[in-house]
Amino acid sequence: VSRATAWLRRASSAGLPPEVSQYSALIDAHARIGDVDGALAWLRQMVSVRLEVDAVARGAVLNAAAKTGRWQEALSVIGATAAKDPHAAVLATAENQGSPGQGSLGSLLDEVSYTTLADACAKQGDVEGAASWLEKMQAAGYSLSVVSCNTVIDACARKGDAAGARHWLGKMMRMGIAPNEFTYTTIIGGCARRRDSEEAARWLHEMWQAGLRPNEVTYNAVIDACAKNGDSKSAARWLQQMSEANLEPSEVSYTAVIDSCARQGDSEGAVHWMSQMVNARVETSLSAHNAVIASFAAAGDPDGAIDWLSRMPASRLDPDVISYNTVINSHAKGGDPVGAAQWLDKMLQAGVRPNLISYNTVVGAYSRRGDPDGVADVLDRMTEADLEPNVVTWTAMISACANAVPRRCEAAERVFRQMVENGTTPNKVTLRALGKAIGSKRRRAVLEDLGLRQETEGSDK
Repeated sequence: VSRATAWLRRASSAGLPPEVSQYSALIDAHARIGDVDGALAWLRQMVSVRLEVDAVARGAVLNAAAKTGRWQEALSVIGATAAKDPHAAVLATAENQGSPGQGSLGSLLDEVSYTTLADACAKQGDVEGAASWLEKMQAAGYSLSVVSCNTVIDACARKGDAAGARHWLGKMMRMGIAPNEFTYTTIIGGCARRRDSEEAARWLHEMWQAGLRPNEVTYNAVIDACAKNGDSKSAARWLQQMSEANLEPSEVSYTAVIDSCARQGDSEGAVHWMSQMVNARVETSLSAHNAVIASFAAAGDPDGAIDWLSRMPASRLDPDVISYNTVINSHAKGGDPVGAAQWLDKMLQAGVRPNLISYNTVVGAYSRRGDPDGVADVLDRMTEADLEPNVVTWTAMISACANAVPRRCEAAERVFRQMVENGTTPNKVTLRALGKAIGSKRRRAVLEDLGLRQETEGSDK
């Protein structure tokens, strides 16, 4: 891009007449590397030298801007430059750039541009915006295609609008547009986001009935839907069907099944599918190992979690913050705050920086044990790490006072007041913990003193 820019500037200095193709190529070059500002700047420059802005330049700018969520800005610039362009059709830009689809773009947009704008709305889950651009596309004399219709279906899927997706599928077919693999895969992906594995399976069967062959992405979406429901048996069954369809399950496929086992605390199943993954010569990933570790943590087996964390270097993988947090959580769930704190130390020794979840997990373990002093020690370490306590941290501190024997009523109230003073809003869990520590009557008095609404108290149960 820099060489092309320098060449164009030299040509201009030498008095050579500017050419549309030169500017369009330069705009396209900026657009290809995602430099929206550069592309827009050269578009303005193109008009300033009285060149007609062609479809290549407009399309390149819109495409780059759409990918970065700046398509409204690009439309505004195109409209402004068109008004100064004696060769361009008259453009009335949208009066409200926040409302996609308003205004008239005349003859300046082609079929690809309309589809690009619809797709930009779709990626934001804006079904109405995407549909509006397709309506304008038809009004401009262009026919809808499977690609353009898929953009609205994608918007429906991202928004979790199953009825909308089915509506647009029916609309496509009534217009004589045959849905393709991407159409069904997009809808199935939407089912996965909603954790609706049964609906995902129904769409896959419908895809077969339409004579279309599901691909790896399609199967992975169904497997993912099952995994998010913790339905490891169905996830495994779909992985098997994927293999029977002569498709090779990927790392994503196996990891989804392992994750479904982890959600159920089925460490044996997680290890089995990790072994299957290795036997299939699919390279294991950090996510897969973390899922196995999580399966042991969910089963309350810290030794198993530690064992699988220790195996990661053999697979040329470095444990990350999730790996260590999961091991810490395995100790916390087992009522072992000391073990959780020790793994916080090991995490630091390994050069992995603990996050708020790391500290809160250890704090929670001490809190359930009724050990305010242990909580205080961890909080000191949080402060040293420049981490601010959140509502979870404060609530755990108050709970520690409530669970202590004897209860530390004054300390609980002091912590609560400090929490409010620091600008953290208590939630119902916090208020229940406070009530347990100091009693309902005193809690009401404290809330009144701090000017907090009484109806947020919640129950002490």
